[in-house]
Amino acid sequence: MFNIDEMLDEVEGTSGQNGMLQPDPAPAAEGSFNIGIRNKTTGSKANMSVLAANQLIQIATGCKNKIGINPNSSNYIFEHERTGKSTSDGTLTVGEFGLKENDVLVINDDGKVAAG
Repeated sequence: MFNIDEMLDEVEGTSGQNGMLQPDPAPAAEGSFNIGIRNKTTGSKANMSVLAANQLIQIATGCKNKIGINPNSSNYIFEHERTGKSTSDGTLTVGEFGLKENDVLVINDDGKVAAG
């Protein structure tokens, strides 16, 4: 499992033995909780620690390597597995989207609206 805030913050180092840079340890954020994330296309899954204030686009960016999300996509569709809600608005926060502990956020990085 990984923490979105740790992945999005710039790595600041401190000198360790032999002058090697060591990352500063990042404590778990107060108020954080765990959700599952899944790539809709590939089915790849991971768990992530998030805050209610994290935006959905931050989650997509933070997990791109873990579950194979295309970082250059401009067509994200986010699906809340428990409620069935979906949105393309990456600026929505985890709290606004209604995600709770152990919910699953499904991310489609090739979301296209069907012509109708």
